[in-house]
Amino acid sequence: MAGLRTINHVDMRNRNIAIIVNHLYQYAPISRAGLAKKTGLNKATVTSIIRILMENGFVVEAGTRHMGSSAGHPAIDLRINPDAGRVIGAEINAESIAVAVLDISPRIIWRETRKHSQKENADAVMEETIQLLHQAYARIQGGTAPVLGIVVALPGLVDLRSNVLLDAPDMGWKNVPIGRLIQDELKLPVAIGNSAHMASIAENYFGASKESEVSLFLNLGPSLGSGIVIMDNVLSGAAGLASEAGHMTVDPNGEVCSCGNIGCWNTVASLRALLKRVRTSIQEGCPSAIQKVVQGDLTDLNLDHVIWAAHNRDAVACRALEETGVWLGIGISNLINLLNPESIVLGGPMSAAYDFFLPSIQKEILKRAFVGKVKNYQITLAKYREDSCLVGSLAVIYWNLMNQLQYITLPEDGRL
Repeated sequence: MAGLRTINHVDMRNRNIAIIVNHLYQYAPISRAGLAKKTGLNKATVTSIIRILMENGFVVEAGTRHMGSSAGHPAIDLRINPDAGRVIGAEINAESIAVAVLDISPRIIWRETRKHSQKENADAVMEETIQLLHQAYARIQGGTAPVLGIVVALPGLVDLRSNVLLDAPDMGWKNVPIGRLIQDELKLPVAIGNSAHMASIAENYFGASKESEVSLFLNLGPSLGSGIVIMDNVLSGAAGLASEAGHMTVDPNGEVCSCGNIGCWNTVASLRALLKRVRTSIQEGCPSAIQKVVQGDLTDLNLDHVIWAAHNRDAVACRALEETGVWLGIGISNLINLLNPESIVLGGPMSAAYDFFLPSIQKEILKRAFVGKVKNYQITLAKYREDSCLVGSLAVIYWNLMNQLQYITLPEDGRL
């Protein structure tokens, strides 16, 4: 069975299809005339593309609309057909496995998460992942909407052609054939991708940064992931190593990172760093309501405990969140100076503490970022929060579907 391909506008066999579909996701319900006006494509080109999309089931009519008091036919609105297919998305990180079923709208219609221990090896975690994927498939197998494929989001360096996870320092995994393991079991098309890259694409196409030409996504999880999207393309670099902002050095005299480097951004601004700050403060004798909540067992400490304590003005929790926000702001300032993004989107598990981080982040940006003084950027919460990676699986499938569509013969006066 043929595998899925990675996302890239350059690979699109007809860029006009991508333009139309992107605008349908952003502005539907919208008429053909409305699409022509917004995209700059002429009406004949739009009509040709919509015909192909409707014949393939991706687009449906969404009712009619009379254009004020003017004469003429009413406009027929269009929208993406959510039942054009189902996608199974999965995200594996150092602490948990999440699997979801999505429609094409995109909407998550089923989701399951399981914790796993860092001590578990790749075989054990993959066995559990495959069990969850079977559960997801069982829920949609035999339905009217076709199952379009499985996409797995992973932290670290991935080989998109062979579907192999080459290196995930945070998990201690190397050269794991993720795609083959899943495809052998479920007999469905499979693709893998870097978690933060997939999340950045999800927010760029469907979410918080869809109006931005240059956007930065930060996946605030056990470790920090980042995705940079420029003109609808993820910046992946010559070997797929670009956008690993979590491994840029911010503290040369700091702690050793899981990658072996000293002072990576991960070591001071990740969820793991936040929880370590709280544990250290309590172990050093600082009083905190968290001690009672975890019944003295700090190994059970999690983000929910910290946020609860911060809402109750617990000094340890508030101080740890503020310090983590400072380090986030320092790293973001560097990225603003480098990229000058229009939008900076914060997602992943730790984005639940967004309101506590934001003042410290903004203060550091104003202090350190050259373009920060111009304020031509926006910091925003990810639309899909901790589910951005899962929604990114739809983006991968979407591009594969568009690439499979036949060439459209444009009218003689067709143009971009």
